[in-house]
Amino acid sequence: MARASLRALVLGAPGPMTALALHAWLDGGHGVADFLHCEPDGWWREDRGLAWLRPRLSVSAALRRAGCAPRLAPPAARDAAILEAIATTRPDLLLSLGFRRRVGEAVLARLPGRALNIHPALLPACAGPTPSLCLLLDDAFAAAGGATLHLMDATLDGGPIIARRALAPPLPTDALAYRLASGMAAAALVAEALPEFLAGRRAPRPQPAPPVLRRADAAELTIGRGWSRERIERLARALPWSHVLLLPGGMPVAGPPRFLPADAPSAPPGFVQGPCAEGVVRFRRRSGLDKGLWRWRRLLRLATAALPPAGPDVPP
Repeated sequence: MARASLRALVLGAPGPMTALALHAWLDGGHGVADFLHCEPDGWWREDRGLAWLRPRLSVSAALRRAGCAPRLAPPAARDAAILEAIATTRPDLLLSLGFRRRVGEAVLARLPGRALNIHPALLPACAGPTPSLCLLLDDAFAAAGGATLHLMDATLDGGPIIARRALAPPLPTDALAYRLASGMAAAALVAEALPEFLAGRRAPRPQPAPPVLRRADAAELTIGRGWSRERIERLARALPWSHVLLLPGGMPVAGPPRFLPADAPSAPPGFVQGPCAEGVVRFRRRSGLDKGLWRWRRLLRLATAALPPAGPDVPP
């Protein structure tokens, strides 16, 4: 017997996880009633390029396939926009994929038991709007990397868990590799666990503990006296794909670090330095050219990267 086609109102943002999960939803024979986001147009430039180079990683390509276009829900009026979309399109469910804003109770009341979110970490660990960055900063890909499908409620990422998928080895070593790996875990949840839940064959379970809210900010990206050489080298390699390291005063840095004694002379022109646990660390001063170069390197890597398999189920 063929499965019934369902229409989802999708809340999301451009990015590999949203794209992979959305394509998995369409692969199941389902549709998109509408797609709302809260991101500026600049966030979509890379995604539109991927629509031609690597459609599987492009939200724009998935929406073209679904026959709709992304619509901006103004952040100050997002719940009103979502409620209007529900009234207009009458979706079967609400599916949040990489949507970094909380949805209000008025929205949840319109689709009771049918408002779902995929969070790119293994809840209850690392809840909040910046899980991939927090996992990287905490070196916690092994402990909490993956994706969680859960019902949305009035809390932030605290709703009952439907299913979780871990990462497959080898573990990612940088931010972009993690987003691809967690995206594959999210796609597996959409393809396998979500249909079971919608058919009544998989029941949500309360989270085993309150969600651990974790939010990274500029302070956590700023190198200080307590930072070890190992931490600086690891994050310098891993972060340029999504964020950059800073020196005190908010100075963004680029290039591999160079470690010097505590009594090292001042940095030469074009370089900046600051204290660390082993003495002084020196970088090139980050420029607009670096920013543009990394944007193109990121696009090229997304266009050519091998997609990892999804990891195993992790019981709630």
